[in-house]
Amino acid sequence: MPPIESDIPIDPAGRFEYFMLRVVRGEESAQAIAGQVERLGTGEKRRFESGGELLALVTGWPAAAVGGS
Repeated sequence: MPPIESDIPIDPAGRFEYFMLRVVRGEESAQAIAGQVERLGTGEKRRFESGGELLALVTGWPAAAVGGS
């Protein structure tokens, strides 16, 4: 598989958010996913039942405070 090139600029200040995903593929469709997403550093975990739900969870999470405060 070729590497994925991104046109998303890398934040030079290092303000990234990291998530861990546990994904299960659906039995009825190899493209259906469900699972759990955890926001690292906070311990917050949320379940999702579709790719759309996962996207909504990640984009809807409030931004982490800069500088750890």
